[in-house]
Amino acid sequence: MRASTYRSSPDELRSRLHGLIRELNDEASRGAVVLVEGPRDEAALRAAGYSGPLIKVKALGGRARSLGETLSSEYRKAVLLVDFDREGSKLAVHIRRQLSFYGVEVDVRFRESFFEAFSGEVREVESLRRFTEEGSEGAGFQWI
Repeated sequence: MRASTYRSSPDELRSRLHGLIRELNDEASRGAVVLVEGPRDEAALRAAGYSGPLIKVKALGGRARSLGETLSSEYRKAVLLVDFDREGSKLAVHIRRQLSFYGVEVDVRFRESFFEAFSGEVREVESLRRFTEEGSEGAGFQWI
C-alpha cells in the first residue's frame, strides 16, 4: 500500500474535520438534513461526530423524485455531501435539480469545504474516517 503524504499534521487535519463537523451539526440544529451516498459515508460522518439527521441517497435506488417529496415535507434545506469524484458530481447535479423542483434549498458548500480542507486528498466521504481518532491508527499514512 502506498503511503499518502500530507503537508499538515494529523492534529491539524483532525482540527479541520472537527470544525467542519461542528458547522454541519449547527446546520442540522437549524433544521437541515445531510445527504450522503451510502452506509460507509454515514459511518465516517458519525465517527467524526456528526449527530444530525442523515439520508443515504443510494439506498433509495435512484428515486430522486421520492427523495424530493420526502424532504420537502420534512426539511427546507439539504446539505449535499456526496463523493468528490465524477459519479458523485453527476449525482449532485441530479439531486440538486430534483430537490430544487420541490422547493428544498440544496447546500453544496460543505462538499466543497471538505474537499478543500484536505487538499484534494479525500475523494470519497467515507475516507474522512481516517482523520478521526479511531481511524487514524495504522492507516498507512506518512505525516510530514
